[in-house]
Amino acid sequence: MSIVLLNKQKTRLHTSRLCANLRKVSHLLGISSREVAFVFCNDVFIRRLHKKYFNDRSVTDVISFGFAENSADPCLGEVIVSVQCARACAPRYGMTFEQELLLYCIHGMLHLVGYDDCTRSGRARMERTQQRILNKIIQGGSVKRRTDRKKLKN
Repeated sequence: MSIVLLNKQKTRLHTSRLCANLRKVSHLLGISSREVAFVFCNDVFIRRLHKKYFNDRSVTDVISFGFAENSADPCLGEVIVSVQCARACAPRYGMTFEQELLLYCIHGMLHLVGYDDCTRSGRARMERTQQRILNKIIQGGSVKRRTDRKKLKN
């Protein structure tokens, strides 16, 4: 898998470990021959994109843009990830910052391969799949993200 990382925010990321984990995810999803670009940004940047493309002014954790017209296209798409959101949410869900960030990347990649979380059943399927993938990737084998969603305080 060709991975392009663009860090548009101030937090230093462990890019070599992140790339290695993203390659493992791409293998599990059967897209190891495709290219995916990841943009790591702050809440201001992702809020602007959310408003522009989804007419929603709220901050979100991840946005995916699929570019592939068909399965032969080498570039699958782009995943935009809010590092600021991952840092704020990780302790709330019992995760490390790196685990939460990887979870957002997995979530975005799942959207690129056709998963949808617009319905209750779709969201449940997507959460099960991303949890299963995360557990396969993380050293030690089992990470359980708490699901008691608390409202973020701005």
